Amino acid sequence: MSVVKSRTVGICSFANFINAADRAIMPLAIIPMAKEFNWNLRLQGYILSAFPIGYLTSQLFTHIFVKRFGTKIVLAFAVFTWSLVTFITPFLAPWPLLLICSRITLGFGEGLALPTIFHIFSNYVPMEERSRSFSYLIALGSVGQTFAAVICPHIAWRIVFLIFGVMGFFWTFFWIITYREVNNLSIGNGTDETFFPSPPKVSSKNYRWIEFISHWPLWAIYIAHFSMNWSSYIVMVWLPSYLTKTFDADPTNLSFTAFPYVINCLSGVAAGHFADFLIQNRWTLLSVRRLMTAIGLLGPGLFMLMFISVDSLFLAFVFISISMGLGACNSAGHLSNHADIAPNHAGITFAISNTLATIPGILAGPVTAELVVASHNRWFPVFILASAVNFVGAIIYQSQIFFNMAKSKRSKHMRAMRKILREKLSKKDETKRLASMKKDNLIPSTVPIKESLIDEEMQTGNPSEYNIRTLKNKDGQFPSWLSGRQRKRLQAKQAVQKRNDKKKKIKKNAGKTTKQKNKILEKSEAMLT
Repeated sequence: MSVVKSRTVGICSFANFINAADRAIMPLAIIPMAKEFNWNLRLQGYILSAFPIGYLTSQLFTHIFVKRFGTKIVLAFAVFTWSLVTFITPFLAPWPLLLICSRITLGFGEGLALPTIFHIFSNYVPMEERSRSFSYLIALGSVGQTFAAVICPHIAWRIVFLIFGVMGFFWTFFWIITYREVNNLSIGNGTDETFFPSPPKVSSKNYRWIEFISHWPLWAIYIAHFSMNWSSYIVMVWLPSYLTKTFDADPTNLSFTAFPYVINCLSGVAAGHFADFLIQNRWTLLSVRRLMTAIGLLGPGLFMLMFISVDSLFLAFVFISISMGLGACNSAGHLSNHADIAPNHAGITFAISNTLATIPGILAGPVTAELVVASHNRWFPVFILASAVNFVGAIIYQSQIFFNMAKSKRSKHMRAMRKILREKLSKKDETKRLASMKKDNLIPSTVPIKESLIDEEMQTGNPSEYNIRTLKNKDGQFPSWLSGRQRKRLQAKQAVQKRNDKKKKIKKNAGKTTKQKNKILEKSEAMLT
């Protein structure tokens, strides 16, 4: 990955660090706040669930804002908004209604960030490096939650909100000063790389929203994201309260709850590199995404069930850590799948997915409170429900066969087709098509010509056109760069195709023979009469 791309990934990931930290403060700070202001459990649930309401409302507007203002302004506005709300939270705490409104505004600001960052990554990060980029993004979020969990129990809750608010102000200032709109930056040609490349604005072409909600494969991603967030919100929002109420943990010594987030961070980075390793070793993207999603949903679901029988603080701590570590694999699974199936519209698909995945955040607070109250302060219904949601999401995602939103089936021999396209496209055609694509803002000017054209061809072309015959050279032999496994598959397909052609010819000849026989019979009958 180039220096410019690495810097872009780094600064966006640090924005997610602040995002996750500001989100994680309230579940920890609400324990001393509830004692100070005499809040009951139901009021705490409403305060905790106010954030997802704002988070939900801003997701679908992100595409419109990016289209109109560009990613620089939208991301700066998002970080400044949630940082300002975080900063003024201590002053609004005595009034629960104002506090709930501020939490909604906080969610609105944070909801703009991730879809914008997904749009940046889908345009600038190569396919074989996306898993690790998204894993860094998610990992820095876990680091932010860890940082918040470590310092919150040891500092007055009012000071914590002020610290993270000021941190967001500094990030916004750095972003505005450093990030510049450089539309014609050419990577690798000596251009000054101290500037971050600005992704192109979304094309002005209008797309029907029904296209993003009418494909069942996309719904598989949405449901997997929903399932992941259900258990994540349960852990993030209620873990401190659960440990203090069930195991009598000291509320002022909950910094050990940061360890699961450390495990989540390390596991996410490892999962991203492992996924890219599999892709580079000829695993299909679909297989890698399925594997990572299965680990990320089934693993936490299983440990949630085992969590019911835990009777000690140490075991609870271990099970939660393992559960969050396995859940980090989702960053290289369905979360990375947006940039695979809709690279030009990853911001839109993620916005829809994240909107639906915010519903668990709205429901987790009051539903958990009601389940615990209805079951006489027992938590097992909460964990059973979370496990069931995870299992259902994993089953639905694994049952889908998808790869590209425009064409739901993509050839398994993608590497072979990409090499053929490199040989077929002439330099003149590349320059002509590149100019047309730049004019329509379909691709960033920083992407190399040949790679961008091949990616565009793979996204818009019909894989069924690249049949067995196109994978042969002039002598009718398969190219030497095909692996033995690919050659065997192609030979098997060729044999099946030959048999089918032979059957068609036999059937056609049989039909002609029958017609000739019928004509002879008609003539003979006519002669007899």
